[in-house]
Amino acid sequence: MNDKHYYFSLYRYHYKTWVPKARESAALTHFPEQNSFLLYGGVSSEPMNGLASLNIYNNTTCKWDLVYPQYACEESKVVGRYGFRSVYYNKKMYMIFGCQVYDKGRKERMCLNEIIIYNPFSKELDIAKPGDRGERYLKPRKYFAGFLLDGQYYTHGGIDTKGKVLKEFIRVDLNTFNWEPVPLVTKADGFDF
Repeated sequence: MNDKHYYFSLYRYHYKTWVPKARESAALTHFPEQNSFLLYGGVSSEPMNGLASLNIYNNTTCKWDLVYPQYACEESKVVGRYGFRSVYYNKKMYMIFGCQVYDKGRKERMCLNEIIIYNPFSKELDIAKPGDRGERYLKPRKYFAGFLLDGQYYTHGGIDTKGKVLKEFIRVDLNTFNWEPVPLVTKADGFDF
């Protein structure tokens, strides 16, 4: 496990080179093999701009650059999103769930139950949709808690498209994209939880 921590502090600095647009609710993910950071998503200060661009910061040259991904298929072309989580696993970046940004074509900010996978070596970008479990449907969500453990991404709660707060505790296998509720103990020594 990588236990290095990086802190960025930008204050009154005038850039002479290109830098990404200002944004909120984006993700910054470290790629140790390339000594770089990938910035994706968020909401910019410009109206109706869901930042779908991938921006890479090279920690060796100290410069930002745009990434032009190769799309695996037409459906893998992504729109900007916010309220998602991003993890580095198996030499790829996984951008998990989140919400599309409102624009002229959409009347609501639709939450997502898809996972974007970016391979920094091939620059290929693809989308996986965790499968449904029979009568159970994986509810799209944003602003959830989550963590990665042994190839399983655990997530709790979040908010759905209609603004309902979710209480589900699930895990998604990032190798197969199957998902299931995390088992919980409901009785112990005669006590109900």
